[in-house]
Amino acid sequence: MKETTYHNTTNLSAQELMARVQRASKQKDAVLLIFLAKRGQKYAASQVHRSFTKAGKTWPITSIRRAMTDLMNEGHLVKLDETRIGPYNDPEHLYTLNIRKYPTPQDTIQSNLFQ
Repeated sequence: MKETTYHNTTNLSAQELMARVQRASKQKDAVLLIFLAKRGQKYAASQVHRSFTKAGKTWPITSIRRAMTDLMNEGHLVKLDETRIGPYNDPEHLYTLNIRKYPTPQDTIQSNLFQ
């Protein structure tokens, strides 16, 4: 069963709902691309949001958080115990790419050494 990327809490029409679902899916793909491009880096939602804002995207921070949570639940990202202070002086968790799902050749070589 395909996981929902948009929750219709405002009773949108079928056409409006499809547009929102497609946009949410694209946001999730874009968030994943940031983590794939910067493999091994740790990011908070506000940092990812800032990257998109600099690129001209006007996605709300809540959409970025939803995308990151969905990606974590699907096993693409790992939520770390580590936090950083966000733009509103509140702690926010850091996330990183799940290297078990996206191993580099170096990761594969190292894991084979210990089997």
